[in-house]
Amino acid sequence: MTTIKCAIDEGRIARLRPQAGKWFRSLRQSAQVTVIELAEQVGVDIDEVEAYEHGVEAVPAALYPDFAAVFGVSVQDFAKSCLMFENPSAYEALFGSLPEDLRAAA
Repeated sequence: MTTIKCAIDEGRIARLRPQAGKWFRSLRQSAQVTVIELAEQVGVDIDEVEAYEHGVEAVPAALYPDFAAVFGVSVQDFAKSCLMFENPSAYEALFGSLPEDLRAAA
């Protein structure tokens, strides 16, 4: 039964990754920083920022405070959104259902 649940979550996460990238990119654009500036301010490679923006990789939790500071959002809100995309089942257990626009994608 655990294996089935893991397979379901992996499929949901894969379907949510494009939305995760769009969300991350929109935060960067709202903060009016370039990919290069963001990478420098957070201390990561440009390739990493691009991977987050394309939904290829998840943002490591250790970097949540750094990205939240640059984006001008609380660490809690940033972490909650990351959880929504990277572990939708945990998000639902803690906060209820996913937002309507993501439910269809997941």
